[in-house]
Amino acid sequence: MDIDINKIAKNFNIKGILKSFQTYGNGHINNTYVLEYEQGNNINRYILQKINKTVFKNPEILMDNIIIVTEHIKKQLQKNGETDIARKTLNLIKTGTGKNFFIDEYEDYWRVYDYIRDGETYDNPLDLSVLFEASVSFGKFLKLLKNIPQDSIKTIIPDFHSVKLRFSQFKTACKSDTMLRVKAVSKEIDFLINMQERFKNLENIIDSNTLPLRITHNDTKINNVIIDKKTKKGLAVIDLDTVMSGFSIFDFGDIVRTSVSVCNEDEKNLDKVFADSTRFKAILKGYLSETMDFLQEVELLNLVNGSIIMCSMIGMRFLTDYLNGDIYFKTHYTNHNLDRCRVQFKLANSIIKIEEQLNKIVMEEIR
Repeated sequence: MDIDINKIAKNFNIKGILKSFQTYGNGHINNTYVLEYEQGNNINRYILQKINKTVFKNPEILMDNIIIVTEHIKKQLQKNGETDIARKTLNLIKTGTGKNFFIDEYEDYWRVYDYIRDGETYDNPLDLSVLFEASVSFGKFLKLLKNIPQDSIKTIIPDFHSVKLRFSQFKTACKSDTMLRVKAVSKEIDFLINMQERFKNLENIIDSNTLPLRITHNDTKINNVIIDKKTKKGLAVIDLDTVMSGFSIFDFGDIVRTSVSVCNEDEKNLDKVFADSTRFKAILKGYLSETMDFLQEVELLNLVNGSIIMCSMIGMRFLTDYLNGDIYFKTHYTNHNLDRCRVQFKLANSIIKIEEQLNKIVMEEIR
């Protein structure tokens, strides 16, 4: 289906003339475009996104959440005396009818954000100071939402980080074997079978209600932080579609998962995939610089465990999608999800090998 971007964009309150547009980013879920508008002598940019209805079943509730979260963040930043607030959170552009989204003739949902100027993202920065600053931003995000009422944010994807659910989906995919791929992934299946005890131990902690529920981001990939090009300080946390109740150890774990190793998500040479304790320490220091004063002991003591679980769970999701025929994540070749899965499992094993060392690093920081 050809998309008339100009036709879609005309429904939003954007001044000027659309001069160009192109696809943007490398997200797995939504379709994203950057638009350039000529407004007098200026060229202003905007981000246009089509919300994936297959993943997000109720886009209107999702958009309500984003409004609540961004407005809360703006108020907190103002209260803290911060300046240049427009660059420190997402700002939605309304439609001509005053809505925060537009529904096209195919019943697809579209939204537009201001493009955060003079910012950039990193898929996996080599510079430890950038890694530190991105982790600070995620910690600050959790802190800014610390006092937001839990019931004000609706659940977008139930059990999004439920190991129990993800393992059940994985077993169903193995049993169905609709693509006849199970025989080719026996090593990956064995890895998950061996992880069951760790999964169950975490489930017991969660079921005991000792791990506090917080409003969390739930998709803390390192490239979901905008970094100031000049100062290299974190500006804004983006991609707020999965903000809802969750656990801090999973948010921290996802930062680790996406940046503790200098490798591509779909790296085929697994010798390049390993957990770097120096990078872990930079992530930890950045995150705790904003969260140390309110995270509970049970959270702090499970930061490394949460990282292992996140690598395993995301790898399990990639594997499940591979077994089901690649229907959830965007893929670019036949074994793309399998390559992604293998990277995650290798990374989980690498963290397990130095788990004691990483826990010592955590203890040194929290003393």
